Amino acid sequence: MSKFFIQQTKYCIRVFASQKIFENQIIETGKVNSFHKFSSNDKLYWGPRQYACISGSYLHYKPDLYPNCKLKKNYHSKKYHVIALHDINKNEELTRIFDSLQFSISGKQLKINMK
Repeated sequence: MSKFFIQQTKYCIRVFASQKIFENQIIETGKVNSFHKFSSNDKLYWGPRQYACISGSYLHYKPDLYPNCKLKKNYHSKKYHVIALHDINKNEELTRIFDSLQFSISGKQLKINMK
């Protein structure tokens, strides 16, 4: 049984938990096709000067300053796992953050390390 469901909201597609998901539990696993240069909006930073198209629904997780999921990359097998950062309740929206994303809050830099 899938741990999530996809729903069309008023403005976009979002992903929600279909059951209780526990901290460090794998939510989703997918395959990766990496490219050195790629010009699509459906891409993910995969490594130095490298982007990837991924299977699955991770790119539809809502970007958030305090995400409930993280992406764990496996460069060797070209696969990824989405892991719960904490317990997620049924029907809660799944959220993510971009790798190495930096935010400026009141002039101060806040770096969130998701590794």
